[in-house]
Amino acid sequence: MFNRTGYLIASLFVMCNEFALADPVAVAYASIANSVKDSYQDSSLGGVDAALNQYAYKIELENSSIEFHVRSTIGDVWVTFNDFEGDFSLIDNRDNSENSSVASIEVNAKKMDTRRGMVKMLLKSSGFLDVGNFPSFKFTGSSLEWFSDTQAILKGELTIRDVTRKVNFYVELVDSSVDAIGSGPVDLKAMATIKRSDFGITTMLPVVGDQVDLYININASRNDAYMSMK
Repeated sequence: MFNRTGYLIASLFVMCNEFALADPVAVAYASIANSVKDSYQDSSLGGVDAALNQYAYKIELENSSIEFHVRSTIGDVWVTFNDFEGDFSLIDNRDNSENSSVASIEVNAKKMDTRRGMVKMLLKSSGFLDVGNFPSFKFTGSSLEWFSDTQAILKGELTIRDVTRKVNFYVELVDSSVDAIGSGPVDLKAMATIKRSDFGITTMLPVVGDQVDLYININASRNDAYMSMK
């Protein structure tokens, strides 16, 4: 699971620098990564095999998770989504971002775990995710920009309740069992911060916070085919 203290530092930076240009973003995120790198000493790879970047990967649901974190005056709310699917590539395609996708994830909004039945009912209601009319939400990544062997910025669009906004994820490759032909599994972490009001969800503001932290843990295996999500 994420080191939340380190990622909160990253969250504050993202809020202040959400739409910076590509090169400054990479430099800034590298600085953030250095400030929290002690949290990831066990995940150092010492380099990414070149074969890894040539293939598409399919998310293995059994060992993956997606979480939302929202603060409120009655306590923090953690939401875990249990049903989602997607594919991604580890190719750095910043020079070709207009012509291809590097990630596609769709989440079943109806299947969630909040550990509180009342909170779950509230989040499913029309004032929040409105799962009756919008049963899923999705993220489509347009570019992946590596600034170290294991760290990258994933840029793309998040769609919730038919509202689409640009989002930048901080991504870390934490484990890889890739062999010479790139057939092994990979583990990644990703984090982003959004404002729910940007997606038209303003119910109970400011009692329930506007800032939402998104945490993704992914275990994935290589697809038999190359990435094709144009």
